[in-house]
Amino acid sequence: MTSPFTYLLDDSDPRILYSLGWLRGGLPPEFNGSTTYTDSRNETMTVTFVGTSISVFGSITNSTVTSTYEVDGTTTSKFSMDPKGERRYRVLFYESPALSHKKHTLVATSEGGRVIIDYITITSTLPNTFSACVTELCSSMNVSASTSTTSAAPANVGAIVGGVFGGFALVGLLYVIWRLCRQEAIRSDAMIPRPYDVGVAQT
Repeated sequence: MTSPFTYLLDDSDPRILYSLGWLRGGLPPEFNGSTTYTDSRNETMTVTFVGTSISVFGSITNSTVTSTYEVDGTTTSKFSMDPKGERRYRVLFYESPALSHKKHTLVATSEGGRVIIDYITITSTLPNTFSACVTELCSSMNVSASTSTTSAAPANVGAIVGGVFGGFALVGLLYVIWRLCRQEAIRSDAMIPRPYDVGVAQT
């Protein structure tokens, strides 16, 4: 069985489409210190992806928040939470059921309170469906980097080593050329008569 790859999309990723009623925000505890939020009802967030599952994480202020989620226009799921006066971060708003590995569309709709989107995770059986996340948050969530990124590392190291050796070879070649030119200049200079080299006839 192929191991799944999990990728993360920040709230500001251009692949996430928002209706007009959303604004930018963010606090240090939130991923990348940024969020996208709305205080209006019936505002939508849409993301199209290829994968086997998708999850939405967000923040909650000190009041009740409600939002709904549906994938491919079916099976609407409702999220509602009363934080009991405490602000909460990286709360799981929605997690889809297992999906077939193909293109899907998630639509989230605000239903009440301040809906704050922080990030989205997508699980796929194929690498490079989305850019792999390389942050401390992803490490703590056991987010996998793609195999192509891993396999590219030795190639990058080889390119760097080759470039270093090439640079040394170029410097050495330039030094040899400089030495030859200098020696030739010295020999040529030695053949030019100097005033003190010319004999003075005795009278």
